[in-house]
Amino acid sequence: MLGCRGVSRVPPARASWRQVQRQCRPEAVQPFGGGSNAAQGVAVTHSATSFSRAWPEDEIGTQLLITDTDASPTEEACWDQCQQTSMALRLDGKQLAAKLEARLQQQIQTGLAAAGRSPGLAVLRVGDDPASAVYVRNKEKACARIGVESFGSHLPANASQQEVLTAIRALNADQRVDGILLQLPLPEGLDETPLLAEIDPDKDADGLHTLNLGRLLKGEQGPRSCTPAGVMVMLRDQGIDPAGKRAVVVGRSILVGQPMALMLQAANATVTVAHSRTQDLASITRQAEILVVAAGRPEMIGADHITPGCVVVDVGIHRRPEGGLCGDVRAEELEPVAAALSPVPGGVGPMTVTMLLVNTVVAWCRRHQVALDLSDLVV
Repeated sequence: MLGCRGVSRVPPARASWRQVQRQCRPEAVQPFGGGSNAAQGVAVTHSATSFSRAWPEDEIGTQLLITDTDASPTEEACWDQCQQTSMALRLDGKQLAAKLEARLQQQIQTGLAAAGRSPGLAVLRVGDDPASAVYVRNKEKACARIGVESFGSHLPANASQQEVLTAIRALNADQRVDGILLQLPLPEGLDETPLLAEIDPDKDADGLHTLNLGRLLKGEQGPRSCTPAGVMVMLRDQGIDPAGKRAVVVGRSILVGQPMALMLQAANATVTVAHSRTQDLASITRQAEILVVAAGRPEMIGADHITPGCVVVDVGIHRRPEGGLCGDVRAEELEPVAAALSPVPGGVGPMTVTMLLVNTVVAWCRRHQVALDLSDLVV
């Protein structure tokens, strides 16, 4: 008979995994109900001789470790089938974003009478960067889906620093606008730092104003950087609690890496930030129970960079020369080993746009004293 022992708690496994386990589970095994709140989260182990997942009957997600010691040929075959079927939990940002958009739409409908108008988001684009044009169109479409008014503004590539400053100040004064986003990158010759600093901090939809980064550091209320905030909501949605976990963030940009580390730390994870000067990166990332990769390098993280059961969030997105998209990790290597993995595309990207909308709608609610039903999304 397979030997089993309780290890920790994890969220319930996916249906495809449940079907295999239902066929393989020894009837004599009793679930183990141990564990603590600190131990909750996804923790899956794979090796040449063992695997573990949550049993389907255990509503609290009791994890059992099964080894093939003294297993019969039938049990060994069953174990092999489970091992081959084992895949990482998909952190589906596209699906989650759709659910959150429905909540945002409901929040707007509920607050319209009190506010007297819809929320407003202004995206300021300078120049004709094709990727930026696509991003802006996607944001405008997302606004239309949930009932946010778009107040886009497009300046030519030869616009001066003063012209951009003037446009930002006009949006600051516009009472219809609750969120302002300066689309990056800017054309050569423009300095983004003073331009971002000119945005009203309470209308800073991207959460990049110096004051809002300081608020994040101090744990004070304010708009949060959209991409890392989206990552935190993705983890929370799957019951992955960073508290007490070892988290590693690869990348130290002010856009993702630095605020990501602060948010994980605020959630009581023990955080290490790795970067381009880090020596022996794999030795650092293998310590991670939660690994967030925002390095901007295509497929740099492989199976040798993680330990089995790690939760991996891939923030990168790149276009392959031969066509198609990829992230900062080699997903096909990590999927059989990781406990959870965000896909590219369809992972962090949709959540970034959604958190931009969250920041805008939350600012609208606070400005008009509308009762807020989005507290779980405010990181």
